[in-house]
Amino acid sequence: MMKRGLNGKTFSCGRPPEGILPQILKMVMCSLLTSPFKPSCLHAPGACVLFTAVTVLNVASCNRDPGLQSMKHPQETTVHINCPYPYGHIDVFIYSDTLSRPLQSHMRLAGKKFFAIDADGGDKLIAAIANVEGEFRENALATFAQIEGITASYSTENPDAPLLSGYTSARAAAGSTCELTLLPLLCPVETGRISISGDAALTDPVISLEGVNGQARLMQSEGFHPTSTLESARSLRYPQMMERPLDFDVGNSPRETGVTLWCYPNETGDGPAGGGTVLIVSGMLRGQDTSFRIPLGIIRRGTKVSLDISL
Repeated sequence: MMKRGLNGKTFSCGRPPEGILPQILKMVMCSLLTSPFKPSCLHAPGACVLFTAVTVLNVASCNRDPGLQSMKHPQETTVHINCPYPYGHIDVFIYSDTLSRPLQSHMRLAGKKFFAIDADGGDKLIAAIANVEGEFRENALATFAQIEGITASYSTENPDAPLLSGYTSARAAAGSTCELTLLPLLCPVETGRISISGDAALTDPVISLEGVNGQARLMQSEGFHPTSTLESARSLRYPQMMERPLDFDVGNSPRETGVTLWCYPNETGDGPAGGGTVLIVSGMLRGQDTSFRIPLGIIRRGTKVSLDISL
């Protein structure tokens, strides 16, 4: 292999001609360096995350035998993040899909929709959590079973940056692709037009939720049957998720509410034992405190409830 010096002369890889050392490049080095793999601990309500990264250093330089000179590139699998919601950052955890499913690596990405993982080392499970505030305890997510057990709390959610999560599997094949879908636990309950029959208006109206599922596992996709429910917004970080007053009285002419509330999935429904999530419209009617209950039925993860209200 021949290299061209600064003065236009050529030299071969190995020992350069004497007298031109100040004018040539002795080595070409490229490196990709991220933070060292160090577990650390943050404190965030309802969740923990292990922050780690892997150091990679590649050096390209001349070899005395041109036939042996090469750059080794890792065999990669491309992962596409499918998420209809915005997120500021996402933590990705790569687990070996073996019996114990141990953690292989972790990375934090800023708003990316694609990333690549090393295809070597067998099939993998890829889990991701977006919009986490704070860090997890050291070794908290050392196995896939541990990340499956993370429980999120509705009372600490932020509807403007909800927790997003999901997982997928990836084949151990270079050049393969897979899709990682992230969904929030928060489900929007959108109210459209509202009206009341009769000649009396409902004054000082408030739209709220009752029977809201208080906790849910981040990696859970179905089977949301709450062990505890919230009946008021007093303990919430963002009370507007569960309760909103209207700035007009409700009469017999429909008006747009423009109100969106938020709840966790609740598949209990409206059976005889109750336990499902209920929308409440309350206010003063003919001088009396009055409330109207509207059961919302089964609410699955990823569901959006939209309704017009006729009282």
